[in-house]
Amino acid sequence: MQVTSGAATTTADAAATRRRIFAADIAWCLLGGVLSSMLQFAFVFGGGLVDVARDAGVSKVAAAMPIWLLCFLGNAFGHLAYSCAELTSNDAWGLFASADRKTTAKSSALCVAMAVGMPFHIHTYGIAAVLMGDAGAVFAWPVVMSSTVFTAQLWSVFLREWDGAPREAIRCNAASLVVLVSSVLVVSVCSFY
Repeated sequence: MQVTSGAATTTADAAATRRRIFAADIAWCLLGGVLSSMLQFAFVFGGGLVDVARDAGVSKVAAAMPIWLLCFLGNAFGHLAYSCAELTSNDAWGLFASADRKTTAKSSALCVAMAVGMPFHIHTYGIAAVLMGDAGAVFAWPVVMSSTVFTAQLWSVFLREWDGAPREAIRCNAASLVVLVSSVLVVSVCSFY
């Protein structure tokens, strides 16, 4: 009888630990989402740089580029510093050399493609926001973030990332997409008033 009780306690403890870890993971995701808005703040509060660029004769389309240059330089430094620190503290640098060359080459090529794609999508957002004028800072960001989320969702289905996922995770994901669509609709409808 004690063994059953101990096993039940161990199972309950494991479930509680999983819930705590999941809650912490969600908190990190929320923090990442909050911090991702800093690019929007850079665009909104960096308007002086756009004005200086325009006054210097830079085209309207390229006027926001100085903002992105500063953002991406700072961002790259942070990413590189954190990644190098993690690889060093986990003694993981050697794992890259131990993989077979074909896998390493393929993975490296995919990383480069993603490294080009991410800034490209931000640059196109910046161009669109400038071309939209005063409304750009309000509408371009929700559109680019929503399209980013939905594109990532499509890729996750295509890459079969949801195979074997718990139903609760799939339901939470679907609910979050409904909230996202609803919020974009509310912003769109409110723009007419």
